[in-house]
Amino acid sequence: MLKNREKIVFAELLVSGRKPDKHIAQARKISQPTVTRIRQKLEREKYIESYHATPSFDKLGLKLVVVTTFTWNDYSKKEVVERVVHDLISNPKILFSARGNGFSGKTAVMITLHEDMASYETFIVSFKEKWGKYMDNVDQFISSTQNIFKPFEHHHAILELLGVDVKKNSTLPAFSRRTNNTKRK
Repeated sequence: MLKNREKIVFAELLVSGRKPDKHIAQARKISQPTVTRIRQKLEREKYIESYHATPSFDKLGLKLVVVTTFTWNDYSKKEVVERVVHDLISNPKILFSARGNGFSGKTAVMITLHEDMASYETFIVSFKEKWGKYMDNVDQFISSTQNIFKPFEHHHAILELLGVDVKKNSTLPAFSRRTNNTKRK
């Protein structure tokens, strides 16, 4: 479990991973060496796995985002599952993929980005040619990147989980009560 100072530094890094330790230290009234030690700990212990810029899909010519769900019909063939997982991980068009349950028995989901409909069609035909015999009930939700109301941003959910108010140098009262109640049990 992270300590309050660690949560505050973590929150700052979630909002802007580019912010120098010196600026975090000044804003939060913590010494710079302490901020640096906390950052290094968060990275070493894999609380922070990497830092990323958020691109403008539209400016980069990426016009479609597609959510594809399907049922993987045979998990018993471990070597096939390993190959498809490797394929999912190594394909640059795939932003996210996961195994799970939901949507009328679907067991897999992937989110992909494409330049246009032709690019998407080439991608999905190739994917189905390679793995289609293991997939059933394939469905897609296709949207223009111009229709994204809220981009995929994880930091808001993490800040709430941490109970850190980024505008203040403290944890949120509800979080403090929750952790205090947990300690008493």
